[in-house]
Amino acid sequence: MKKAVIVGILILALGLVVSGISFALMGFSFNSFAKEKYESVTTEIGTEFTQIDIRGNTENIRLCRIDQNFPETRTPRVVCSENSWLKHTVTVENDTLTIRSVDTRKWYDHIGINVSGKPEIVLYLPSIPYILNIESDTGDVEIIGSFLWSDVSIRTDTGDVYALDTIGVNISAQTSTGDIRWAYQEAPPIDRKAFNVLGDMSFTTSTGHIRAENVCCQGSVFIHVSTGKTQLDDFTCANLETTGSTGDITLKNTAIQGSLNIQRSTGDVKFEDSDAAVIHIETDTGDVTGTLLSPKVFFTETDTGKVQVPRSVTGGGCEITTSTGDIKLEITE
Repeated sequence: MKKAVIVGILILALGLVVSGISFALMGFSFNSFAKEKYESVTTEIGTEFTQIDIRGNTENIRLCRIDQNFPETRTPRVVCSENSWLKHTVTVENDTLTIRSVDTRKWYDHIGINVSGKPEIVLYLPSIPYILNIESDTGDVEIIGSFLWSDVSIRTDTGDVYALDTIGVNISAQTSTGDIRWAYQEAPPIDRKAFNVLGDMSFTTSTGHIRAENVCCQGSVFIHVSTGKTQLDDFTCANLETTGSTGDITLKNTAIQGSLNIQRSTGDVKFEDSDAAVIHIETDTGDVTGTLLSPKVFFTETDTGKVQVPRSVTGGGCEITTSTGDIKLEITE
């Protein structure tokens, strides 16, 4: 028995030595293990279009302003990572730019180490109000560069979604385990007459987190999470409805012009100098805490939780129901 153990240890040690020598001969670079490296293939798009439809697989998808990267031209172009088994089709038909990922690998080709880098689809565009639709499996989606869109719809599985300074009419982002971040570098004027979202917004994720910053939405906003956290900073909209299970939600400097409806199971609800005309909150074990900006007529109900709210007979309605969660709110005018 001892001899067998010793032999096994020697074989393992020999394997590690051989692997180390091989790794050293390859210059200690994991790229040498890669099955096949990618090459960048550029396609210029001379035909006009008003809609964009992208469907990727594992590629990261990025949308960039062409004038900020190629100031000498306004002709859209797409740069795709390709090799022998990963190709892309780029066509314009029926006023729609269509980009498709074509992966010819069999299931057994996915076995092994491939560290040649993450493939990409990078689309360079002028700031024209296109209608944008993106679907991806494991790739991330990034929109960078002060775009003006018509409608935006993004769906991913495990990929993250990140948009910076993206102005649009209706915006929708949905992912399973990925995070969603929608941000603007500067908040609109305090008079709320300038909007960076002219219609409605919808964010949905399961285990991922959602964060929105400096958003001023003219329409209504819907947010759904399962276990992920939600953070709204310097956020305003007409109405906000958010549902979830264990995910916490924090509203900081958030102003809802109409109704705010929050439903959680075990997630906490936190206000930091935020407000709404009418507030309705339901949670089981989650706490409801923080500061509001205007007087409220409170209607609270809890089984075993503690309640500490100001007494007032003026202001909008604020109805809060918990099971074991505490309710502690203050008014900061």
